[in-house]
This record gives sequence, C-alpha cells and structure tokens, in this order.
Amino acid sequence: MGQVELVFDRAKLQFSVALLLVPVKTSQLVNAEFLVDTGSNTSGLSEETARKLGIDPDSLPSEPTMGIGGITQEAIYRGTVEAYLNANLDKTLLKEPRVFFPITRKARKKMIGKVVAQRIQEFPSPNLLGMDALSSINGTRGKLHLDLETGTGIIEW
Repeated sequence: MGQVELVFDRAKLQFSVALLLVPVKTSQLVNAEFLVDTGSNTSGLSEETARKLGIDPDSLPSEPTMGIGGITQEAIYRGTVEAYLNANLDKTLLKEPRVFFPITRKARKKMIGKVVAQRIQEFPSPNLLGMDALSSINGTRGKLHLDLETGTGIIEW
C-alpha cells in the first residue's frame, strides 16, 4: 500500500500532484504538476508537457471533447504515458491522454487612432490527472481523500 500527498491551492480550490513522466520519444524524464480532476475520465497533458515527452501535438488526430466549457476539438495521443507518483516508483498510466493547447481569449477592443485593435490573450493549459490514472495505480484503484477544511489531500492505494 502506498500514498502520495496532494498540494492544495486555497485561492483556486484545486488539489495538485507532481508526477515523474517517462518520455515517449526522448531520453529525459519529465517532472510535471497535474491538477486532480475527478470529473474527467481521461487525463490530459498541456502542449508544453507533451512536447517535453517527445509528443508532437500538431501531428495528433483530434476528437470532439465535452467539457465544462462545451464541446471542443482536442488532440489525442493514441498511446500510454507512464507516470510515477513517489520515490517508491509507484506507477500509474495515462491512457490515451488528451493534449490541451493554450486557451485563447479575445480581450476588449480598443480604438488606436481610427483602427479597432483586438488583443488576443493566451493562457497556458494545465495537466489533468483523470479517473484513468486514479484507477490504475500499481494495478489497483486509488482512493482519494480530500479535506477542504484543512486543505489536505492524499491519494492512497
């Protein structure tokens, strides 16, 4: 039996965990922080993390994905990424993770002389640890314990 402690961001009400990822096409292990997302059946990688793993997001097929913001097209990596949860090398798998590109949002229009200028803002996408990873830790299903009052959380298996 093992466990890993989660980090709580009180301002955002988010729990996260640092994982060590085994690269797909490179030789260097990748450290990445993942938000724990129990509402997602699959895990997701940010574009930056995918590239560090040797995955080219631009070459991946895309699929419609339903999320809180509606339906979007997301790239999907048709493979598995190994992730280690702690120094004991307890392993989980990210099965066919989605690859999220930065979120773009148009800012307010401003008049510059007689021309309307519209700025585009870009926000980095997070890595998400979904139910696929929580249900495959060392071949067992993980248990998630969250305490919002104290801001503590663990995944145990």
